[in-house]
Amino acid sequence: MTRAAEPRASLVVGDRIAPESTPGEALRRRLPEEELCIKCGACLPACPTYVSTGLERESPRGRTQLIRAVAEDRLRPDDYFATQMYDCLDCRACELPCPVGVPIGSLVLEARAAAQRRSNTARGSPNLMARLGRWTLERGLFAHPRRMEWPVFIMGWLYQRSGLQGIVRATGVLRLLPQLRHLELWLPSLPGRPWRWRFAGAGARLESYGPARMRAAYFLGCFMNTVFADASVASVEVLRRNGVDVITPRGIRCCGAPQMDLGDIELAREFARTNISILETTDAAVVVSDCAACSGMLKEYGELLKDDPDWASRSARLSARVRDFSELMLELIHDGPPLGRVETAATYHDPCHLAHLQRVTQAPRELLQMIPGIRYAEMPCSDTCCGSAGTYSFRRWHQSMAILDEKIANAISTGAEVVVTANPGCLGQLEMGFRRAGTRIPVRHLSQILLEAYESSDEERADHSSE
Repeated sequence: MTRAAEPRASLVVGDRIAPESTPGEALRRRLPEEELCIKCGACLPACPTYVSTGLERESPRGRTQLIRAVAEDRLRPDDYFATQMYDCLDCRACELPCPVGVPIGSLVLEARAAAQRRSNTARGSPNLMARLGRWTLERGLFAHPRRMEWPVFIMGWLYQRSGLQGIVRATGVLRLLPQLRHLELWLPSLPGRPWRWRFAGAGARLESYGPARMRAAYFLGCFMNTVFADASVASVEVLRRNGVDVITPRGIRCCGAPQMDLGDIELAREFARTNISILETTDAAVVVSDCAACSGMLKEYGELLKDDPDWASRSARLSARVRDFSELMLELIHDGPPLGRVETAATYHDPCHLAHLQRVTQAPRELLQMIPGIRYAEMPCSDTCCGSAGTYSFRRWHQSMAILDEKIANAISTGAEVVVTANPGCLGQLEMGFRRAGTRIPVRHLSQILLEAYESSDEERADHSSE
């Protein structure tokens, strides 16, 4: 089939259409990186979608060749191309074994932006529901994080606490609405209040317990604020116990990771500029996040805005200040208060954005193994994606569940009594996986286990003082 006779489409980056540009123009700037691919196949065993299907087009090597074809105007970024790009988990596991360092993850994200073409729709589909869902994710909920609190949190909380959830599940009515059913199955048990509601009276600064060793700007993620507020409370509490004054800047927007996942790079850049401007005003030595997706995205601001002369140096400076919660805690914990005993068998699941994007794998494990009483067992394939991958579990439900079921089987094989991780998407996905498997193994954020150890230490000291 000859492509040369076909009319050229407009290039779409986010919502901005550049007339008379070829669809591959944005990708052509990355062609030198694409040419690095030597087709050796080292990436194949690391790719969950290739392992699952055995199809070359579902592999990093195959996707790289498709991207190259679009960049050279040999292939249109049509529905087929978009499907292959969105079938990627963007877990970045393929980048670790690549001997020449092809940045496959960032190439795929740019390819998704190119595949949007003339309309800002999910996977290039004209479906109205797809457009509405995409707008809700990109410009509705995540554009203004407080919209996650009102009315989304309230509706979800009432749905669970009123008993309606049990009735809905018993009737099976959600089988008629597959996408809504998937969302409902994923939804964990919501906390009593979002993080912001608990600390609104404390203003933007929470002082450390005892002498301050450091001042940190805490980047509160959208889901960490609402769905996993208890984990965020634990994160801040643990930091304060280790001598950190915690500043929570007002006006922070979504980090931009969901927008990047959906190919809206320009909106991600808009959010990055806003967040950088706000974070620059703090006198914090570091910016810390307990959401691996957020900390990973913040570290990529320098790359995201490197071609913007007004923001390149500012974004690079901000990214250099970012620490994931596990990184910062490993720096602080040796000189912090004593950890008490937590008698349990634990295993750890590596979030992709922490292990593959940030290359942080040892810090969470070292922290867990410092806690007296923890019997740690390494999970087989612990750094394989759980199938959440941003919006992947909603776009590709069946593929996501196949990946998740294998992850759950690996976790159960360790004999663990608790599974620990460090990202909200993983927390929700793993909780759902254990429900599907009919087991009650709890899933906890790393900060929650650390806080339990500190509270155990408090109890031990109180017992000794009363003797």
